[in-house]
Amino acid sequence: IPNYGRRPSNASSLNYFDAIDHICRKESPSLNGSLRFFDTDEYEQVEERGYDSKRTLSSKSVRFFGVNLKASVSHAPSMLIADDTVSVGSLDGFPGMLSSRQVDSVVALQKELKLKEPTYQQMIQAFSGVESEPFALCRFCRARDFDVSEVLEMMSQHVDHWKEANKHDFYEDIENAVGAPLSVILTQYPCIYMGNSKQGFPVCYFNAAAISSEGLECITTTDNFVKIPWFSMMHQAQQCYHEAQAKYPEFYRLEQITIINIKGISRSFFSSKNMDVMKIMNTVLEVFPEMLHRCIVINAPSFFSWAWTLIKRILDKNTAKKIVVFSSEDKARKYLLKLIDESELASDFGGSFTSTDQAILKQGKNRSNIARQFCQLFHYSHILKDKSKEISHQFELTKQEKLVITIYTRCRQPIVFTLTDNSSNKIIKSIPIETLDLDQLEHHEHNGNHRSPRRKSKRRSSSIKEDTPFSKQIVADFDTPGTFTLSGVLTPDHKSNDEHILVVGDIFST
Repeated sequence: IPNYGRRPSNASSLNYFDAIDHICRKESPSLNGSLRFFDTDEYEQVEERGYDSKRTLSSKSVRFFGVNLKASVSHAPSMLIADDTVSVGSLDGFPGMLSSRQVDSVVALQKELKLKEPTYQQMIQAFSGVESEPFALCRFCRARDFDVSEVLEMMSQHVDHWKEANKHDFYEDIENAVGAPLSVILTQYPCIYMGNSKQGFPVCYFNAAAISSEGLECITTTDNFVKIPWFSMMHQAQQCYHEAQAKYPEFYRLEQITIINIKGISRSFFSSKNMDVMKIMNTVLEVFPEMLHRCIVINAPSFFSWAWTLIKRILDKNTAKKIVVFSSEDKARKYLLKLIDESELASDFGGSFTSTDQAILKQGKNRSNIARQFCQLFHYSHILKDKSKEISHQFELTKQEKLVITIYTRCRQPIVFTLTDNSSNKIIKSIPIETLDLDQLEHHEHNGNHRSPRRKSKRRSSSIKEDTPFSKQIVADFDTPGTFTLSGVLTPDHKSNDEHILVVGDIFST
């Protein structure tokens, strides 16, 4: 029932009882129930009457109420898709569909929050622009089965995290906060919002098989990576919910549909590094409970049942219940199309909407004229006996295109990159990338910017932190179309560990 928990614009004259009576009679003529009204300033009960009583409310502050059903409804008002074969959620636990115990818990939580520091209230009101307080309170309560003490314990675990992120406006300028363009971050952690379901839920796509912890290590640090989910929830998701309410007038549940593609995933994906990345993301997502409407995992390999036991360990039990897994791509597509119109479903997931790769390409600043991108992660192992390791990537440029190459790495060994015109075999540009000295690195870290300053050839000090990534940008200042090769030679010393180098080429239309 869409307006449950909301304060309507005509609250002074709206007769809630007439509305409830109409809906209840339609759903079950034999239904007997009661309504409990609460003043949201004090959350004190001001009225309890049978649903068919007649009383016009005049106080604008009276907007939260529960329904204590004393008989089962023959066909409860849950949102079902067209053919009723896939339920997309019951309203149990939402304002207007609460048991007497649940109502008491929500009221108790609201009163407890008034005794807590302001951070607790800020967490509840994170989406206040699109979510009324009763819906937010119920959302937190559902996460812990309406056990108020457990809800407060859950929130207490994230108070310090919230304070830190809030100090930085939840990293709205994510590129500066992380030290890399958003489009590059998403190549190594491809998670993006696109389109809406038939009921208005924003759809989030996650190409899990493309996660690269090694690539992320080339771009940023663990401390900076945790900023990404904060940005995603407080800025990207927030915008999606605003757009959903504007596009779908009946949209009122702050939930999303997440589609995870694990095609091509192998057992090696479940390494400790990749699982650490997942845990970082999940830690932040726990601050925003009960926002998952449905999660559909597609293209699951035969061994996924084994992997699923590992994944469930880091998931909330309520979240785990909302996950559906498909090994068949055809069956997954049929299921998705019951939830999402084909025009709103990404083309690489079986729909006709923009592909996720194209959407990622456009993410971030100054991307309006981006034409395409290549991204290669190169790996050097100290186990190899080679004195040097060559890496290369071939690409094409057409007329009126400009190439910008950026090298991301934590490697502290000298690397020399060259750009070669394949038609003439002529070296167009040679770019040496040398190590940072101690003074440069400390100044670089102090300013919170991980993009590389000018480098000196001075040998690095042994006290330099090994986990600080840096980058170097190369602009190809030639306008001749053709096929070209970017090559790099890494010359490690005998103390080198495994090294990773991420090469990103952005090709812009001029």
